[in-house]
Amino acid sequence: MKESEVWARAEQAVRERAARALRQREGEVAVTSFGHARELFNRRNIGAMLFLIGMYGVWNLWAGTNGFFLPFILRTVGSESQAMSVAIQCLSFVAGIVAIYFVFMRLVDRVDQKMLFGTGALLQVIGMFLLAMFHLTLPIALGYVLLTGIGGGFGQQSFFQLWSGELFPTLLRSTAQGLMFAVVRIGLGFWSLFVPTLTKSGFSTLAWLLTGFVVFSGLVGFIFAPRNQGKTLDEIQRERRGLEPGPRTAPVPRTS
Repeated sequence: MKESEVWARAEQAVRERAARALRQREGEVAVTSFGHARELFNRRNIGAMLFLIGMYGVWNLWAGTNGFFLPFILRTVGSESQAMSVAIQCLSFVAGIVAIYFVFMRLVDRVDQKMLFGTGALLQVIGMFLLAMFHLTLPIALGYVLLTGIGGGFGQQSFFQLWSGELFPTLLRSTAQGLMFAVVRIGLGFWSLFVPTLTKSGFSTLAWLLTGFVVFSGLVGFIFAPRNQGKTLDEIQRERRGLEPGPRTAPVPRTS
């Protein structure tokens, strides 16, 4: 796989620094790949990881339950048929795709990211309140999937993918994303073991727990959300290191 130009320049800069250090101190390697890993655990990067795991990881407990068990919940609690249960879940994915394209992709670099995230999180909270407060009928189920699907399109999932790319230097980005995703998915795996039991013992308890996950995640994301709209990756990294902005250049693709 061909690496991006940004990554290639960053890697070349590291190699050049290592070569200079070797010339100055023979036999001593000053910069290695392990140095990259150590840098990941400095205060700035640990803070970013804790923020993203708190926002996305807790939300993922709700999202994973929704993805794995929504048809099961609709059949056992809402008394819907298998075909209707799957159709309702498909509607949730369609709503999310529409919101991603028409809201997130068009607005995320043009409006206040904190407010955009907050709006998406609020829609999901309202959708979960419907599920927690009312009997699970077909209209309630439809309202739930539409609100959570649309809100999710420009909520935690989309912003995790954006912010996890922006908040870490190029050479650390993949390592940070892999570590965070491992924590999130392992946590979801443990949580999923208890969902069928919670559903059978009383759906209201599960619904309020899931509502709490969405509320907590939304608050963490809204309070600590960075405002990176319209900035290049270089500008974001200079700001995070406390440096003055460099000369304005053409925007760097965010896939670097």
